Amino acid sequence: MVEFAIVFPLLLLVLFGIIEFGRFMFTHSAAIAASREAARYGSAIQDIGGGIPQFEDCQGIREAAKRIGKFAGIEDGDITIQYSNESGVYSTSCPPGQEVGVTDSISVTVNTSISPLTPFGNFNSIPVTSSSSRT
Repeated sequence: MVEFAIVFPLLLLVLFGIIEFGRFMFTHSAAIAASREAARYGSAIQDIGGGIPQFEDCQGIREAAKRIGKFAGIEDGDITIQYSNESGVYSTSCPPGQEVGVTDSISVTVNTSISPLTPFGNFNSIPVTSSSSRT
């Protein structure tokens, strides 16, 4: 019985560590997938209707990211959309204020955070950021 009392806290520590690490990896991969999918959606030239090209469909870009990252808690405020050309970033607003060229690129950044479930230690939320760009 003494051995169990010594080993049990260590087993719990390992178990909760595995669970927390798994949650972190899940949230991290969801943020990467969300930014990648939103950048892919925003790089398409397809017309969504009403003469609006897909790269100007800001709500559609955000919805693409939220659809993939919904279990990670990604919301509109966590998504940043930027447009750039060879000379650098020219628009941090969506839709861009000027004509988008064929060589221009879109960059989507997703910022979220994860709070530990376990009460061990004095851990604050851990920021998770992912950025994807496409031409």
